[in-house]
Amino acid sequence: MKRFEIGAFTIYSKDEHIDSNQLLNALQNPSISIKKGRAGVKIFLLSGKKIACRQYVHGGLLRAITGDRFLSPKRALEEMKMLIYLEDVGIPAVRPLCVVAKKTCFFKRLYLLTFFEEETENLPEYLASANERQRMRVFKMAAFLLRALELAGIYHRDLHLDNILVKKKINSKGLLDIDCLMLVDFDRARFKNITVRDMKHLFWRLNKYAEKLEKKGVLKIDLKEKLLFLRIYERLSKRPVTDAMKKYYPFKRLMWRIGWCLESIFYSRNSKI
Repeated sequence: MKRFEIGAFTIYSKDEHIDSNQLLNALQNPSISIKKGRAGVKIFLLSGKKIACRQYVHGGLLRAITGDRFLSPKRALEEMKMLIYLEDVGIPAVRPLCVVAKKTCFFKRLYLLTFFEEETENLPEYLASANERQRMRVFKMAAFLLRALELAGIYHRDLHLDNILVKKKINSKGLLDIDCLMLVDFDRARFKNITVRDMKHLFWRLNKYAEKLEKKGVLKIDLKEKLLFLRIYERLSKRPVTDAMKKYYPFKRLMWRIGWCLESIFYSRNSKI
């Protein structure tokens, strides 16, 4: 990995041909800013290629104190290494360009720059306008994709439906079709020996997110679509998960709804607390 220093900025890149001055100028003067995630996404052109930039921000209860301040670039560099590995093993994910660390007193602000993927939607956006055949196909593809991720030994601890992108294309009949699914946001992903329990936790997380979208009136995923996804994963992995998840589903759903109710009480924008 190459390293360049320009004033308060340090650039870590796998490509030694980056024009550092041009990159920093574009980073500080983006053409588009999208409110997505904690810090949003900046989009700009660099040498004729569209680049997406995501700034790292702490989560959790101390976020108001720690904000976007980090002691080292380790967090961003680990995600970049993960994306390089995914590219090497052929698992579709956004392609990394570099990490930028800006020194501010004793801390650093961190940015991950990736190549912007054209003609993509996140999974909820795609499902909202897809027909039944397209929806069933995308659930099959999702099962194959997550099995490939599992075989690569990568556990995506922050996976939810918005972190799955649908890359679209026009097929031979002139109709919109799916090229592939892609994964984004590997900030919390880790290499590990993935167990059945890990996969169940991941599937519960996905289902919780889906039901939250349904509760908001954004998207509804039918039970047959969820079962198709799980059955295909079972067939690929030879790991039984469906029956156990069906058994605990009523309890899980009750707990989610209690949690959402508490969130609306304590974290509502209209709360006077």
